[in-house]
Amino acid sequence: MPGVRQVALATAIVLNASCQQDTTAPTPALDAPSGAAAALAGTWTRRAAYPRASLYDAASASVTNSSTLRTVMYVIGGTPDGSGGPGLYKNMVMAYDVTANTWSAKAPYPVAMKGSNGAVEIGGKIYVSGGATKRWDAARQVYRVEPLKSLYVYDPATNKWTRKADMPITSLQGVSMTSKGLLYVATFCNYQTICGGTGEGALWRYDPAANTWALVTLTPHAPDYGGGGLIGTKVYLVEWLGATDIYDLATHTWTTGPRRPFRLCEPASITYQAKLYLAGCHADDDNDNVYPILVLDPASASWAQATAPPSAVDPGHWATFSRVVVNGKTRLQLVGGESPNNNLQYSP
Repeated sequence: MPGVRQVALATAIVLNASCQQDTTAPTPALDAPSGAAAALAGTWTRRAAYPRASLYDAASASVTNSSTLRTVMYVIGGTPDGSGGPGLYKNMVMAYDVTANTWSAKAPYPVAMKGSNGAVEIGGKIYVSGGATKRWDAARQVYRVEPLKSLYVYDPATNKWTRKADMPITSLQGVSMTSKGLLYVATFCNYQTICGGTGEGALWRYDPAANTWALVTLTPHAPDYGGGGLIGTKVYLVEWLGATDIYDLATHTWTTGPRRPFRLCEPASITYQAKLYLAGCHADDDNDNVYPILVLDPASASWAQATAPPSAVDPGHWATFSRVVVNGKTRLQLVGGESPNNNLQYSP
C-alpha cells in the first residue's frame, strides 16, 4: 500500500525533531520491560547540558585527535520541541569538548534540518545526508515539510560546510556508517523507481574521492526509524517493528538476526565493543516512562539490556549517540531530551 506508507513518512517528518557541574549519579532501578535480560552492567555520568535548551532529532559525530586522544563531538541540527508537534527546525552546530566538558558554537548547517540519516566521521571530516527541512509556500502562506537528498561535509580544521553530490533519493531517519573510507547509508525507498519502486529500503555507498553514489543492495525491510550499524564487515539494520537484517559487505549476502525483543521509540543507535546499542523509550502505554538500552551481541545472536539512564533523566527518543575517548578509553555519549539532563556518558 504505497499511499499508506508515504502518508506515514510525511506524518513522521512533521511529528519529529549554561553548563552544569559534572556529577556522577547512581542509576536507580527501573521496572525493566520483559523480553531482554538486564545483563550488561554500566554507569551513566551527567555531563554539561546541551546549552540551547532541550534537543530532539539531531545528528552527531565525533572527531578524536590521534595524538592527544582528545575528542570533540559535533551535534548538528535538530529541534527543541519533543512534544510531537512540528517544532522549530534548527541549523545550529554545537561542539562538545569531552575533556573540558564545555560546548561551543560552530559554523551552522547550511539548512535548518532534523531527522537526517545520521552523521559519520571519515578522514577527520563529518558527513551528513538527508533529513527534513521547512520551505515557505508563498501561494498557500504556510510552511511545508520537505525531505532532503543533500549531502554536506564539515571540515573542523576550516569550520566550513561543503555540499557534495546529492543522494539518489530523498531520505530521512536512515542509518549511516563507514568502512574503508567509504560512506554507507541505509534508507527507506519510499517507492521511488531508482531503487525498484519498493516500499522497503536500500543500502547506498558514497565514494568521497569520486564524489559519487551507488546502489549496493535493496534491504529486506525499511531501515528508517529503527537503527543499525557496522560490525566487522557486516551491516546490522533493525527495522522499526523489530526485524533484524544483516548484510555482509564481503560476501554480498543477507541473513536474518534475532528479532528485537520489544519496540523502542525511534532509537538512537551505535556500535560499540562489537555490539549494537539502541537507546529509546519503551513504546507501549505501560512503559512509556522507561528508557531501556538494548544491546545486540552478534557473537551470541541475542539481545540483552544494559543499565538504563538514571530514572530522573529523560533522554527521550530522537536522541543521538557518539563514541568518545575519555582517559584513553572509548565511551558512549548520548545527547538529547529535556534540558538540563540531556548529555549523558556511558561507561561499561
